[in-house]
Amino acid sequence: MIEGTKYIIIGGKGTAVNIAEGIWDAQNNHNAKVEFLGFAFDDEDFGDEINGFPILCKTNSLYEKYKKYKDVKFIFQMNNPLKMPEREALIKSYNIPTEKWGNFIHPSAFISKSVNMGFGNVIFVNCAIHSNVSIGNHCTFLAQTTIGHDTVIKNHVFTATHVCIGSSVNMEKNIFLGQKSAVKNNISIAENSLVGLGANLVKDIKESNKIIVGSPASAKSNIK
Repeated sequence: MIEGTKYIIIGGKGTAVNIAEGIWDAQNNHNAKVEFLGFAFDDEDFGDEINGFPILCKTNSLYEKYKKYKDVKFIFQMNNPLKMPEREALIKSYNIPTEKWGNFIHPSAFISKSVNMGFGNVIFVNCAIHSNVSIGNHCTFLAQTTIGHDTVIKNHVFTATHVCIGSSVNMEKNIFLGQKSAVKNNISIAENSLVGLGANLVKDIKESNKIIVGSPASAKSNIK
């Protein structure tokens, strides 16, 4: 856990709100030295607050407003499983320095000491990430995700709840794994893959931009 960190989330729906409340839980129920300041969000229909947390500013003004505060870090949480490359491009469009993106690890998660991680990641409730795992930037692992040893995960990977990733897996960028999906040991997944709910991957996914479903899973169609 990063000590003494204050977070602002870019976004304000669904997972963004869950993570905001997770940060609140870490501070208030686990005595973690973290604080959730509020959202950067562009949808004016939401008014001034979401679930009791303030909307602080629009997304494009966030960095200028908070760049001088070294203890304030940002997390991006506007997610669409069919638009992962667009998500990556939007993050880049803010021109926010890499070190301004913060990692949030919920206190209930287990993270091996040998895990190597970039910036802007979320490891949520009851996750387990084992030895020598490498994680890039802007990845989100929702509740009870398990990642086996020696797995490499590139940038912009999102797992829904109860996902199980085996050991020595190689995952390229912009991958979305649906709820209760599973990935066998020693396989690779090409970039911009969408793995459906409950899918079981037992062989490599070599082509990018595929929707992968079933048990055993196979690529059924292209992402449009």
